[in-house]
Amino acid sequence: MTFSKSSATERVKALLALRGELDDRVGSKADVIGSMVGLKFRAGKLTGLFGITYFVRESFQNRIEPATACAKKAAGRQ
Repeated sequence: MTFSKSSATERVKALLALRGELDDRVGSKADVIGSMVGLKFRAGKLTGLFGITYFVRESFQNRIEPATACAKKAAGRQ
């Protein structure tokens, strides 16, 4: 995936402008210890999108309700 440096810079600036609000919203629901902005990969390939990754103190992966876990698996998001 290719994109211009100026386009990437503008997209990262827009994301960073919202980062504080997003950190507050996510942090109120989980024990967030940090976050980072980075390029998104899917199936080992760049998507051309930027995203925020949150680091939590404890993962809740094994505490997901079975119905929710099945829905995620069916949607290919496991």
